[in-house]
Amino acid sequence: MSLKDLTSAKHAEAESTKFMKAVFAKTLPFDLWVDWTLQKTLFYGAIEGAASACGLLDDLHGIQRTVYLYQDFDEMYPKDATRPGFRPVVVDYYFYLLSIADDPTKIMAHLYTWRTS
Repeated sequence: MSLKDLTSAKHAEAESTKFMKAVFAKTLPFDLWVDWTLQKTLFYGAIEGAASACGLLDDLHGIQRTVYLYQDFDEMYPKDATRPGFRPVVVDYYFYLLSIADDPTKIMAHLYTWRTS
């Protein structure tokens, strides 16, 4: 069974949420888009770090997005405003990713899912 087949049910479930529908439709309000961009920096960093350590990115130079996501967030967020923190659910996901960081198969599923979103 392919990775696409193995992740398709969870991928479809995630894409069917009101939030993700607004992301894909590009109708998410700007302040939520800025927050979403920040949230992604945490888990993208965990996925990319683990994938790199497992050798999954060896032939995929330039695919990393974490730095660019943070640069986007930094440009969008007002310089004089207090920076928001990470949402608890994102922190939980981050720690889950760290717990599977040494398993290339599990990390590949997350890498695949977020790269195809």
